[in-house]
Amino acid sequence: MGSLWAFTGPPDDGLADTLTRALSHRGNAALARHTGARATIGVASPAAPGGGDAAGSVAAGAGLVEAAGVAVAVAGRATRADPAIVARIDAEGPHVLREVPGDWVLVADTGDRLLVARDGPGTRSVCWGHHRGRTIVAIEAKGVLAAGVPRTVDPAGLVQYLTFSFVAGPSTALAHVRELPAGHLLTIDLATGAETLHRWFRPEDQPAAADDPDSWVAPVRRCVDEAVAARLPADATEVGAFLSGGIDSSVVVAAAARRRRELGHAPVRTYAVHFGADHPNELSHARLVADAAGTVHTEVEARPGHLLERLRRMIWHLDLPIGDPVTVGNWALADRARADTGWILNGEGGDPVLGGPKNLPMLLAHWYPEPADGADLADLRVRAYLATWQRAYTEVTALLTPELLAGVDVDETLRGVVGPMLTSPTPPAFLNKLMLMNQRLKGAHLILPKVERMLGAHDLVPLSPLFDPALIELSFAMPPRAKLRDGQEKWVLKEAYRDLVPAAVVDRPKSGMRVPVQWWFQGDLRRAARAMLSPRRVRAAGWFRPERVRDVLHYRTGRDGLRIWMLLTLEMWRQVVVEGEDP
Repeated sequence: MGSLWAFTGPPDDGLADTLTRALSHRGNAALARHTGARATIGVASPAAPGGGDAAGSVAAGAGLVEAAGVAVAVAGRATRADPAIVARIDAEGPHVLREVPGDWVLVADTGDRLLVARDGPGTRSVCWGHHRGRTIVAIEAKGVLAAGVPRTVDPAGLVQYLTFSFVAGPSTALAHVRELPAGHLLTIDLATGAETLHRWFRPEDQPAAADDPDSWVAPVRRCVDEAVAARLPADATEVGAFLSGGIDSSVVVAAAARRRRELGHAPVRTYAVHFGADHPNELSHARLVADAAGTVHTEVEARPGHLLERLRRMIWHLDLPIGDPVTVGNWALADRARADTGWILNGEGGDPVLGGPKNLPMLLAHWYPEPADGADLADLRVRAYLATWQRAYTEVTALLTPELLAGVDVDETLRGVVGPMLTSPTPPAFLNKLMLMNQRLKGAHLILPKVERMLGAHDLVPLSPLFDPALIELSFAMPPRAKLRDGQEKWVLKEAYRDLVPAAVVDRPKSGMRVPVQWWFQGDLRRAARAMLSPRRVRAAGWFRPERVRDVLHYRTGRDGLRIWMLLTLEMWRQVVVEGEDP
């Protein structure tokens, strides 16, 4: 995964060692440190993917360069640590960070400032906090906490978690830890400690181009092909891909397989997950794609009992709480794939980048708003958007204790997350507003961290071509009807790959990975959930109302399976992160 940390103030070898140990699971190979008068930086690479030699392949580790009084450290994939970029930020503005390729987090000590930046889509994460007059920066919240920052929960963060199944930055579920939003630059004045936050990745500012949807098919094909090719190892190293049978992962597999054939390299290895013969799956569609692309295909069964043994470790690796059951599919696939390869392509990203079906309920609410006494259109849109997540938005005040919510305005907390994006004049098209929100929220705080952490835990390098910055910018340049046309979602992506992806996959409606939590908590995991969320435990934690948790455990509505999962994983996160228990 690559480790990166920094702190302000005078040198402190003990603190540096503490941060190194706290992040050692991300790799300690070729550990390098920069020690300046007012800032210290540490950076380390993981072992070569798959235990092999990474030379000649896509860079997957970290690096530190010092020149002309500037130290620049980068952790990520296919990055370059170039001190000149820092000088250009001053001269030209933070937008020059668009020229740094790959998936990365960057930290620079200029002597008078500490700069912290996160790549545009947010494929890597970075957090910061304050302790004893220092600012602590780390690629995971665990590093910030290890430095002594208080392990205190933020009630407003729990409100967001129950609504989205994650917390939108810069706030987190921890009161004293912040997460740098995707495509942002944090500047810390080393003399005063003053902080400024600047958003430099603004794909919505792309000028509108040709309005003919058909004219965008070839550019999208070219852009996706280039994004896939840029992420493939340069040599014949084995490459894997997670294949769900949906259009997004199928496109990525088809493009990668074609590129590998052109280079004379071994076929792509594909992996599809299912949860047993009794539950719905997409295996038949995944097989169609694997056969058409000529991949070496493997089907992986994930059973709840097997996953339960590893769930605490999964939650610990996630670092910040993510309550999406799809995480277990990523873990199971990664656990199997690591025996074959160190590089994994995943197809997640098509929905937020190219207009997936999650936007349709909001578009209907936009076109046909329901009148409500005393509510303006902006407020209706906020409430409609929060409801489309179908998590526990309507259950927040019923689940959280009055003591925890004291001083928290639930409506204002959530309105502050989504309201500014819904009412912003840019981008003007409503579909593009929704896409931008989903990229900045779900993409950067759920999809990408989930993939990076679950794969990194198995020494795998995640490759996410559909979150490529050039593809994101291209998407905002094209008209909305190229993405949603005649009721068909992601129309332009489907048309771009109709010749490579079987028609049965291109033309089918989206299904998504269906993790059968609604059955697990009535069967295999029923006893475990009731033990973990027992009234005694719930009262001791003081976060949830025991009587409402008991009602959810009785499974009285169709959404209670997901809610149990969110509560169960949050309780485990409380134990291993907030309480610091052994994972």
